[in-house]
Amino acid sequence: MPDVQVERLKVKWPADDDNLWFIRSGGGPEVQIECSLEGRAPFLIEGDDPGHRTQTHDVDEAVNTIVQWLTTD
Repeated sequence: MPDVQVERLKVKWPADDDNLWFIRSGGGPEVQIECSLEGRAPFLIEGDDPGHRTQTHDVDEAVNTIVQWLTTD
């Protein structure tokens, strides 16, 4: 997946929560992942398609979900 773009939420104040990431692959769907402080679990993952919302404490499951949703046409 060479065309993947990852962008972290930009916040105005240092105390604001910036643990939200936007992940895109080319012109395809977007996936958002929110985590706890310092990138720790749990991970809340949401995609563009209806029903694409899940929460997990497992890093491998989070990665697999993101890859699957980004590569689904």
